[in-house]
Amino acid sequence: MSIDSSDKPSGNSHTFELLPAQKDIFLDQQVFKDVPLYNIGGYVEFRGNLDIDSLISAHHILMSSADIFSLRVRASTQGVEQFSSTPPDKLDFKDFSRNDDPQSAALSHITISYQKPFSLDGPSLFRIGILHLEKNRYWYYGIAHHVLLDGWGFSNWVQALTNIYNQISENRECDYSNIPFLSILPDEMEYLESHRYKNDRKYWLDRFSNFPQKLMNEKYPHARTGLTAKSGRVLRQIDQERFSIHREYAQSQGVSVVQLYLAALYIYYSCTTGNDDIVFGIPIHNRRSQISKKVIGTLLSVCPTRLKFSPSQSGRNLIAGILKLQRQDLRHQRYPISHLSSDLELRSKGLARLFDVSFNYQLLDYSVQIPGLSVKTTYLTNNFEQTPLTFTICDYGQQQDIELQLDFNHVYMNQVEANLMMSRWLSIVEQLIENDECAICDYQLVSADDWKILKSVNPPPTPITSDLLSLLEAQALRYPHQSAVEFEGGELTYRALIDKVDNMAANLLDFGVSSGSRVGVCLPRSSDLLIAFLAVLKAGASYVPLDPEFPEKRLFLMDEIARLNLVISDNSNKENVGSINFGDDRRVISIGSLKEGRSQGRNIFPTRKADDAAYILFTSGSTGVPKGVEVTHEALINFLLSMKQNPGFSGSDRLLAVTTTSFDIAGLELYLPLICGGTVVIASSSSVKSGPLLSELIRAKKISVMQATPATWKMMLEAGWEGSGKLKILCGGEALPGSLASNLLQRSQSLWNMYGPTETTIWSSVKRIEHENNINIGHPIQNTTVFVLDDKRRQVPIGERGKLYIGGKGLAKGYFDRPDLTAERFSNWNDRDGRQHYLYNTGDLARVNEKGELEYLGRNDFQIKLRGYRIEVTDVEASIISFPAVTDCLVDLRQRVTDPSTEFLAAYYTANRIIDDQELRSHLSERLPAYMIPTAFVPLNSFKLTLNGKKDRTALPQPSANNLIRRQRRKPNDELEAKIVKVWLEILGVEEICVEQNLFEQGVTSLDMVRAGKILEERFDKSLTTVNLFEYPNIRALAQHFNNSSQDQESTAPETKKENKLLARRARVSDEASI
Repeated sequence: MSIDSSDKPSGNSHTFELLPAQKDIFLDQQVFKDVPLYNIGGYVEFRGNLDIDSLISAHHILMSSADIFSLRVRASTQGVEQFSSTPPDKLDFKDFSRNDDPQSAALSHITISYQKPFSLDGPSLFRIGILHLEKNRYWYYGIAHHVLLDGWGFSNWVQALTNIYNQISENRECDYSNIPFLSILPDEMEYLESHRYKNDRKYWLDRFSNFPQKLMNEKYPHARTGLTAKSGRVLRQIDQERFSIHREYAQSQGVSVVQLYLAALYIYYSCTTGNDDIVFGIPIHNRRSQISKKVIGTLLSVCPTRLKFSPSQSGRNLIAGILKLQRQDLRHQRYPISHLSSDLELRSKGLARLFDVSFNYQLLDYSVQIPGLSVKTTYLTNNFEQTPLTFTICDYGQQQDIELQLDFNHVYMNQVEANLMMSRWLSIVEQLIENDECAICDYQLVSADDWKILKSVNPPPTPITSDLLSLLEAQALRYPHQSAVEFEGGELTYRALIDKVDNMAANLLDFGVSSGSRVGVCLPRSSDLLIAFLAVLKAGASYVPLDPEFPEKRLFLMDEIARLNLVISDNSNKENVGSINFGDDRRVISIGSLKEGRSQGRNIFPTRKADDAAYILFTSGSTGVPKGVEVTHEALINFLLSMKQNPGFSGSDRLLAVTTTSFDIAGLELYLPLICGGTVVIASSSSVKSGPLLSELIRAKKISVMQATPATWKMMLEAGWEGSGKLKILCGGEALPGSLASNLLQRSQSLWNMYGPTETTIWSSVKRIEHENNINIGHPIQNTTVFVLDDKRRQVPIGERGKLYIGGKGLAKGYFDRPDLTAERFSNWNDRDGRQHYLYNTGDLARVNEKGELEYLGRNDFQIKLRGYRIEVTDVEASIISFPAVTDCLVDLRQRVTDPSTEFLAAYYTANRIIDDQELRSHLSERLPAYMIPTAFVPLNSFKLTLNGKKDRTALPQPSANNLIRRQRRKPNDELEAKIVKVWLEILGVEEICVEQNLFEQGVTSLDMVRAGKILEERFDKSLTTVNLFEYPNIRALAQHFNNSSQDQESTAPETKKENKLLARRARVSDEASI
């Protein structure tokens, strides 16, 4: 039912200009008409013997007395204006007392109304009602558009309502006197023309003469629907007694809880980002006089508080320093943040706002007193907060506990992470109170809730009692006639394989190989290659893979570094290997001579120790000199046993080995089947380079498991491979793109993402991938520990970026004969409980998510700096790869040929269709700030690969002039376009404008759009809304709209609508104003 007001004052025709903050809100809402971005409000709960008639009467008196409820807003030829109309004439009344769950039903009713966008040109910007939940329990709710009401105004609304109610219910004369919102507008408008305005402007321009680093990057871009994403909220209650301790500490330091809680946020973000220059958005009520403090309306402003302190400063000095800075800022707080954003040309710099984190202390008087009633006010969220994070202290009077709120945009954080962040905030506050002499950089950032997850990351220890050869021999005894190895039609059973390994090992001993020897194996892909590796191990030595396709100089370096005792070769490459000067005491032995009959009396082989080197594998060094990584028997078998369990391998599985033996992951392909009783099928050198041949091998050989790098899997897909429903896919060596994961998931039984550096033995963590939007590297394998540490080697909180360190039984002995290099990357580290770990610094960036899984974030050395901005290249690459047609991508920092001092980002990509640069740019503009969008886009047929099958960054071509983004000036084609151009030239005061280029890229603002819309309507007698201008973003598209050319509309408007809405959002200058 609805209750009609008997008092409906008539409206008048007076119009008033909007305040800057109001104007900003209006323009932003025009862009997002269907989203309740600016719905605010809440409800008041009355418990007790409420006089419902008195409450209704109080409501109607308030509606007719306070001018804010009669105001409307509209666009005009002069811009945007507000005017008086009639107040809301209906009061929504619902009775939920008979529902099974009245409270849930009532809250659902309010939520539905709260989530419904207001029409700015509608009859009212308020929704008000009374809900009956049960006997002696009512809710009065009020929802408004932020263009007319802020949080302080809502508090005044509640106060006024209850004061009037008290007067009516006590039969006193109602003497409510309202201070009109419109009465304070002249003073606000005069300020905009004052000398103080100019001084304030200078102050803020000086404060932001340069820009701090962006604080937050998108973590979950798939959470966005169109250009907006929903937000969530987590709450934490602090009782008045505890909060009084916080107040008392703050007072003892001559500050308020604002500085204390803000200091805790600064400590957290400066330490986790490594950036000591941070801007927080601080909403201020902007009510400087006692009169304005009583007004029901919106006067809110936002103060961009820029903090910069040395990490060595104490917590006490930090708190005091914040107060000093805020006092300086607040002297200039009247300057509209929308004007500052415009002055700083944020949109041209690709920035939507000056800050990513907002902090609000809501000290609002909801301590209303009604005799015989318990009254509590609840302030709601619209679940569409676009600022990444908003921290709020809700201090609503002594009758209510303090409530901490964290509103988080789902693109940047999820619910679990938000709860963890809330715990850290409170933890640092408590640490500051306990010890304010501690340096900023030394406060503990990891909360107790973080520790619970971090302690679950690493698995419990598992005993290792065997080695590779022992398990292989056990399988030979169990399955002597089962196929162990297949190559090009040939087959070796387990028994035959063991015999050949023993025979070759005996011959190696005769050639002088012994424990501690190092034997180079330079053979093409074949069964002999596998036999040679195993024979070297059986002889007690360690093998060194020497790829025959490597350049001679590379092989020479590897021999020189490893000081090889022997090199095994064959007739096809002996000449190449033999040309290396091995010296008088070393020889090159053909594989043929080692395959000859076994020496007599050789039945006993050297004992292998767990910490003996099994192989030395060379990786690239930063100086160009390769490094030999020594991997032990224990590390190798620990890895293989873990792989047997997860991803899993059984005696019935058949694995296709495709990886060059110079890449350590070949160890999985060659050995995992052999310890499980399965079969390894070795692909020939020609097959591994051919997508069609590999596809046929998978089919013909009934392969059930295959491991390869992303580049190899892409090669197969491009060759038309249709997949196999029985195939388990292992993918590693590089980051797994979502588009590739999607394709592989459709073509396999399961997909596993693998991660690990050579120094920790092949793979150190694994993750089964079940969705392209949830790709990470999972949990560590058995007997492996992982830690994500900051620059001070402290564990970072859940979800935060840090350097990945790995420990456990998988660690290599180090770099052969290079103790200096080993000491640089391998070191001891003590955890929080004092336990010592021997760790390898991977050089990779990672984070631990709320499930205790590792997320790979790229190389630490892939961070670049461009025009003062730090950019993670992998972030840009991930955004480009998310474009549906792109199949792979690399981003690199390049120098202009004509001016090497000028650097720019270049994106190299492969795609399944021709992509217009503007398509990519539009896609990226929704995800990245402008400084992260590449200047050049270079399409490639394919990426050149390193010998290990990874994309070769050093082989990327220099972008040509055709790859650079160019903007052109296009003249009007006809009289209609020329007339529209004339309107825009008048509005902008310029001499030229392009009819095809997006108007926002040419300096048009959202307010310009509103003005243009009204002028165009009048001159062309067309029905035109501001939204039409957003949908047809350039002059040519709008002219086509006027001509009612549906074909042109379909081809032009939809393609540009999303980009233009984004530019419109950036053009409107302040979406930060929220309370």
